[in-house]
Amino acid sequence: MTQHSLRAESVPTPGPTDRTSTTVTPARPEDRPAPPARRPVTRRPDLVVTLHDVAQAVATRAGFVTAAVSLFRGSEELEFVTIAGDPDAQAALQGDVTPTAEILGMLAQAEDWGPLRFVPHERALQYADHVWTADEDEPLDEGAWHPYDLLMAPVRDERGTLVGLLWLDRPVDGRRPGRRRRVVIETHVNRAVRALAQAVEREHLTESVRLAGATRRVVRTVAHSEQRLDQLVRTVQETVRDGFGVDEVHVALDEGEVPLEPGMVVEAEGHAHHHGYARAAGPACTWTTDRTAALLDEVAARCWRAQRVAICSPQRTAPGLLSGPEHTALVRTLEEKGAASLLLAPIGGGGEVLGHVVLVRHTREDWSDEEADAALDIGHDLGRAVLNHRLRLREAELARYRQQVVRTMAHELKNPLAAVSGFGVVMGDLVDDARPMLPTAIADQLVRSLAGIDRASERLTGIVGDLLALARLQQAPEPAQLEPVDLTAVVAEVLTVMAGQALPRDVRLASEGPDGEVLVRAERDDLVTLVTNLVGNAVKYSHDGGQVRVRLTATEDDEPSVALSVSDDGIGIPEADRLRLFEEFFRSSDPVAADRPGSGLGLAIVRRTAERYGGVVDVASTLGRGSTFTVALPGG
Repeated sequence: MTQHSLRAESVPTPGPTDRTSTTVTPARPEDRPAPPARRPVTRRPDLVVTLHDVAQAVATRAGFVTAAVSLFRGSEELEFVTIAGDPDAQAALQGDVTPTAEILGMLAQAEDWGPLRFVPHERALQYADHVWTADEDEPLDEGAWHPYDLLMAPVRDERGTLVGLLWLDRPVDGRRPGRRRRVVIETHVNRAVRALAQAVEREHLTESVRLAGATRRVVRTVAHSEQRLDQLVRTVQETVRDGFGVDEVHVALDEGEVPLEPGMVVEAEGHAHHHGYARAAGPACTWTTDRTAALLDEVAARCWRAQRVAICSPQRTAPGLLSGPEHTALVRTLEEKGAASLLLAPIGGGGEVLGHVVLVRHTREDWSDEEADAALDIGHDLGRAVLNHRLRLREAELARYRQQVVRTMAHELKNPLAAVSGFGVVMGDLVDDARPMLPTAIADQLVRSLAGIDRASERLTGIVGDLLALARLQQAPEPAQLEPVDLTAVVAEVLTVMAGQALPRDVRLASEGPDGEVLVRAERDDLVTLVTNLVGNAVKYSHDGGQVRVRLTATEDDEPSVALSVSDDGIGIPEADRLRLFEEFFRSSDPVAADRPGSGLGLAIVRRTAERYGGVVDVASTLGRGSTFTVALPGG
């Protein structure tokens, strides 16, 4: 009796630099296994039952005691999924994996028997250390079946890609098949191979559908979430745990990528990474001893370079990603934690590895290629989230720096401006006192000069005030300290003040809105500044004799909101200017607008004020016919 398979425990595990040196080109190009993304295999129970039934049927009809099915994995391994006809072989070989390179070498030595490949024992002896056989005496004649004879049939999908092998062993008559016998065997093997390929393809589709939902949820979470990075990581952990059906999900990111928030478990404090292995489920578990953490980091770097995941279990060795000692160390860690297997996917983006995600199963060792592909995609998604987090941190730091610079400049300018204004007043009094003694022309010139100084001082004082307002608006308000403010009263107050500015140009101010209060939860001074800037802009860019209309509306839905619209029939805004209209210090390139004085800060203050209280600002404009600015704020 005989049964053969390559034994994973006897195959030297290549290190990361040994990967290409072990590859053997098969005899026929079509016998190459599919690229990792195209190997649709798994070891889920429903698939195993189907494959076992097919193997049992072909063994019986083709006249063999034993048949086995092995499938190529995206981890560059061949896994024995089921063995029919020999319980001892089933117990010994179920789940065994062999590096794909070893199988390619075996195929290179095989004789081409049409749909079959045969390796006679004299060639197979070079694999003797890797072949499992049952105890059996040597055959007495050359035509008898030898314990080391290997007969297999490549299994290809509808694209012609090699996805597995069907093995036949121990002919019932004990003889190597002759030409006539091969014809009968080929008939049954062809049917079996088609059935196997269809079963594998169905499983591929089933797995893809199962994981698509989890992957889409992760993508949506990363793309649209406003959560902090640590919160986003926990959301992704829960999604992956439920979507993949795993027992634990661990995420490790580079030190400093995730702020230490309550609930984040930080382990191995002295290690170069901060491993926030916040757990999605299961009992307390410490994965990040210094040695294990360093190993996982190194494996993640190799995975990122190869764009692969590493799967580790007592039988899965991650060829090309784990050396023998590293595999032994990780298996020992799994055993210590009561786990059966893990899948590690690198987290990266922008050409660099940023961490890794580890999925753990307690009782199952199998991982489908679809799971591996989906985990790799999730690593990329998390990498984008980390890079976005970095960008936000840099933008926040830049904003804080700019805020500090603006605040410092504004405060430094306040005292000199106060002195200029004060000296202007003093000079004005002196000129008044000395006018009887001064020639009229000189006195008039002094008065005009002092008036110019006063106007310039007022303008600079206004700019300084705007700069300080911008700096203050970058600070988030304290919600508990905010009280409802009647926006109707604010609008009335601002229109009264602005009437003096509108009157010289005969610009009419009009307002409409509800009779009662329109409440907004905000600081009153901020609302006064917002309305003043909008009305002031409308007056400034109106034609003489024009009209500015202020409209206030409120909704009483489940989420009350308030809309403030300020319209004018003035010069309008060029379309090219609208995208930059709310930027600090932006001034229109339109010569007509550029002639009107301004600092370019008013609308920036409007936007900052609206955003500070959870609102938005929008503009609609037609060149030469006027503009409407609308601010929407949550109701109070």
